[in-house]
Amino acid sequence: MRNGRISSAIWLGLVTGAAFYTYLGSRLAMVLAGLVFLVGCLLQPNGLRQRWQHLLAAALTGLVVLLPMAVFFLQHPDHFSARLTAETVMRDPLMATSGTYLILRQAARSALVFISQPATYGFYHSDRAYLPFIAAILMVLGMGWSVAHIKRLPMAILLAWWLSVVILGGALTSAAPASQRLVMALPAAAWLCALGATAAGYLLEQNRVSKIIVVLICLGLILVPAVQSVDYYLRIYPAKGGYGDRSNELIVESAALARSLGPAYRFVLLGGGYVQIEFASYQYLLTGYDLIQASDETDWSDYTPDDAHGLLVIAAPEDSATLEQVMEALPGGETQTFYRRVYTDDPLFTAYWLPPQ
Repeated sequence: MRNGRISSAIWLGLVTGAAFYTYLGSRLAMVLAGLVFLVGCLLQPNGLRQRWQHLLAAALTGLVVLLPMAVFFLQHPDHFSARLTAETVMRDPLMATSGTYLILRQAARSALVFISQPATYGFYHSDRAYLPFIAAILMVLGMGWSVAHIKRLPMAILLAWWLSVVILGGALTSAAPASQRLVMALPAAAWLCALGATAAGYLLEQNRVSKIIVVLICLGLILVPAVQSVDYYLRIYPAKGGYGDRSNELIVESAALARSLGPAYRFVLLGGGYVQIEFASYQYLLTGYDLIQASDETDWSDYTPDDAHGLLVIAAPEDSATLEQVMEALPGGETQTFYRRVYTDDPLFTAYWLPPQ
């Protein structure tokens, strides 16, 4: 829009069209990009008349890029709507009796998790809000500043960015606050914090605080929460954080156990029907290991330890009966049950291992 070149519009079409091939949430970025371009044209004097060629170029380029995937979705509409159907708030039983209350509660959870409420659900499972205290204040101040200047297009875009994710990726999903979706709003939240620092500096200047003091104060407002966040996310959180789901946790933790024993142990998996040894994570984490997918029909005499090989059997809770068969067929080993890191009462897997003989 600034340089007026058709090539820029073509790049817009290429990028937004390519987003159709990535994760479902990227379609939100496509809609936002298109709306920003359209609204920006409409708000300029004679903007639509001057920019109709750019809009057409971007739309046609995007259409060409996404057309193969669009044809596939037209042929398989169930694939297009599968994730939306599985994760929509409409699946919540409360929608039938208290739909308005449920939506408002979901929206409040999705918004407040940025500044005051802990994100204790699911993938993220943190006992803190996304932003530390000072950054949260800056974000609120930045939101007030942007609302006060809503007639300026960048301010409107910023608020629309943050709100669209909170609504579409939070309030209307099945489990708010869905941190794995709300992450799409973190860049907007950072901009709002920056606006808050700018607003604070402006207010200080209006009260005749010297410029050097204003600069130092604003620098502190930025650096203090930055250091706090780096310390939390790189030191504190990894030591106690959870996993995205049970499958990921089982793979990572069982692979860590296997590495502690060494590649001399054959790695045998009883995955409960939801974890397979062919998963790329196992192939990556245990490169060079002898990896075996087992079942209740496995002949365990084939895996009797010898001089060169020990045996490590990992069994999900659903395969506990099969693990007992292993222990009866190959007695004398050690066993240990591992529990989920965050949900400490929930068993993750049981390991049974026999050293080389």
